[in-house]
Amino acid sequence: MLAVSLSSTDLALVFAYVAALFIAGLWLRRRASAGLNHYLLADRKTPWWMLGVSGVMDFWDLAGSIVIVTFLFLLGPAGLFIEFRGGAVLLLAVVMLWTGKWRRRSGCMTGAEWMRFRFGDGPAGKLAQSARALGGISLFIGLVAYATKALGVFLSSIVPLTPSQAAMAVVTLVAGYSVFSGFYGLIAIQGLQFVCVLVSSAALIVLAMTTAPPFEELQQSAVAVTGNPEWGKVFPGAEVSLPPAYDAYEPLLFLASLYLVRNVLFGMGAGDDPKCFAAKTDADCPKLTLLWTSLMALRWPTMMAFAAIAISIAHDDQLSGADYQAASAAVRAHRPTGDWDAVVAKIAAAPDSQPSELCRSLEESLGPDWPPRLADLTEGGQLDLERLLPIVLERKVPPGLRGLVLVSLLAAATAGLSGWLNQAAGLFANDIYLVWFRPSASTAEQIAATWAMVLVIVGLGYLLAFSSATVNGIWSWLTMGLGSGLIFAQLLPLYWRRFNGIGFAAGLLGGVAAAAIQRVAFPFLPETWGVLNEEWCLLMLVSIAGLLASLIGTYLSPPTQRKVLTRFYLTTLPFGLWKQEEQNLCAEHLGKLRSHHARDLGGLPVALIYQITLFLAPMCAVIGDWKSATALGSAAAFCLGGLWLIRFRSLNEEADLVREIGEAHQELLGEA
Repeated sequence: MLAVSLSSTDLALVFAYVAALFIAGLWLRRRASAGLNHYLLADRKTPWWMLGVSGVMDFWDLAGSIVIVTFLFLLGPAGLFIEFRGGAVLLLAVVMLWTGKWRRRSGCMTGAEWMRFRFGDGPAGKLAQSARALGGISLFIGLVAYATKALGVFLSSIVPLTPSQAAMAVVTLVAGYSVFSGFYGLIAIQGLQFVCVLVSSAALIVLAMTTAPPFEELQQSAVAVTGNPEWGKVFPGAEVSLPPAYDAYEPLLFLASLYLVRNVLFGMGAGDDPKCFAAKTDADCPKLTLLWTSLMALRWPTMMAFAAIAISIAHDDQLSGADYQAASAAVRAHRPTGDWDAVVAKIAAAPDSQPSELCRSLEESLGPDWPPRLADLTEGGQLDLERLLPIVLERKVPPGLRGLVLVSLLAAATAGLSGWLNQAAGLFANDIYLVWFRPSASTAEQIAATWAMVLVIVGLGYLLAFSSATVNGIWSWLTMGLGSGLIFAQLLPLYWRRFNGIGFAAGLLGGVAAAAIQRVAFPFLPETWGVLNEEWCLLMLVSIAGLLASLIGTYLSPPTQRKVLTRFYLTTLPFGLWKQEEQNLCAEHLGKLRSHHARDLGGLPVALIYQITLFLAPMCAVIGDWKSATALGSAAAFCLGGLWLIRFRSLNEEADLVREIGEAHQELLGEA
């Protein structure tokens, strides 16, 4: 017996969704196969609003949803601050204001190709391009593992398969349509997926708001279930109360501040997303990213709805006397060895074939309907917080709506996977295969190379997924380990002229190697270093390793050629340590450019406050805290107006300035 039962209507919705993926992938195959530019960027002809909607689905993944619901269940709206580490996508504020348009001006197709634009076509530029491609592919393998682990946890409660079998089935499906349709399929299918998510989210939010008790009563239930006396507070105190598996996040206010700094630094080197490269104009980059950020706000009340309903379920179980620890002990008494998830899945799927003594013990502990409840427990006898989504689906979401919500969760899972696979395949074909193996490869051969890389990434991601005990464990390593190794190597090329291709390659590979060594040789760092939890120990070690490698590589190798730097600066027009290149601009152009740079920087705190308050306001509304929701919503509206005044009303002026500078320096650009 499974934890989530599906009606014929639910099954019809799921099958219709799967069929739509295949049909769309096959239909768009011919357009995607017209060339690598079509396959990777849809020939740069996609409207900015479609790119913005697509971006939402890249970041609305099932694995992240599982982690977010867990922290909202434990903390209420303040759970957002834990996800400052990555899930709150704060780096989009920087991409919106400056890095997205800077990257797009290059005319490149990938972030790795951009490295040759920055460092030149010589050996250092090619090495930097390859290092960026390998680093990106490594990150995407980790992201595929992260999504695969979540799929296994979730789907094993719905289909009669083990977590690994269920995950492999869906990942194979996603790999299939991603291979055929490229960026065209990615944009079209993610648009369909967003509609699914929008409809089901609205229905789920309404269900939570109409069935949940008043805010004060919900708070009391949450305190009883979680043991957190401050559940429901919008902003965390210096210390929060969390169970042992998550107590590393208890100094939350301090950690959130560090997460914020880390995300701003990461954002300052970001912007090489395919959606930015695919934008029609520079002005489209801020517009698509603002839409992307704003639509991401829908995710948070949806996850809060899941968490609020889960609290009611857990509180009802508590009142009914359910004994999770006794149930866990009974299982281990009869099945002392074996993977816990696989053991309970087999018991729940065939309860009639189990020993009568075991069945009797489980019925006494969990009630007469114990089989679907069993999969909800950890081996330690606790409610498995990473299974809250299927728990809510089965016990509170009615048939019909259950299928719609399931489709939206599958849409989120498959959307993120397809985006990551598309980017990784592009990096391999454009920046490794064409550069080092077959520079004269035909279009068909280039597309075939992307297909092969998709299969490799799926296989490696699958193996990595089931080497981690939890979804949160993989996410922690990705954001604070592997992601941290990329921070300085990605950031320095935009702001420091002396930084060169050797320094970039050394920094990126050094950071990735440090993260990989930690993962293999030292998987368990000390739990705390003073007030720093394990994630921040990892962040410091890996990011410092990447920075040191970057500096050593830079100073042990010659600077980038002056003409390459001139071309880069006059095309990109960044701020930072570019004094020599600024001398090419006349006083009028330089003054106007610095004014636009000041607008970019001045907009950053406003953009961050807009994003944070926009995410918090609807969460407070879902749980009935209308006073906080009104105040936060007003702050978000005020900041949106501020963004228009500071940055968006001058986008056309900036575009005119960029064009004027390009026209005034055609000779220099031609020489470069």
